[in-house]
Amino acid sequence: MSSGGKVLQSELAEQKTAAQQAKDIEAALQRDKREQEGIIAQMSQRAAEGRRPIAAFDDQLDRLDEKGEELER
Repeated sequence: MSSGGKVLQSELAEQKTAAQQAKDIEAALQRDKREQEGIIAQMSQRAAEGRRPIAAFDDQLDRLDEKGEELER
């Protein structure tokens, strides 16, 4: 195979990898969004019941926000 053919194959492989990475990132963002929604629901339920907030929920939301920002870069 010529060097031009190898370069083309390499570029195609990189595009497939980039496309798969984009799909993986989108899946991770969706998974994190569902987790955030679950935490928010738990926090809301506790508030509706007059129970005190749990700091760990806030920490989890902060970590998920940070992770989402990193993934979107």
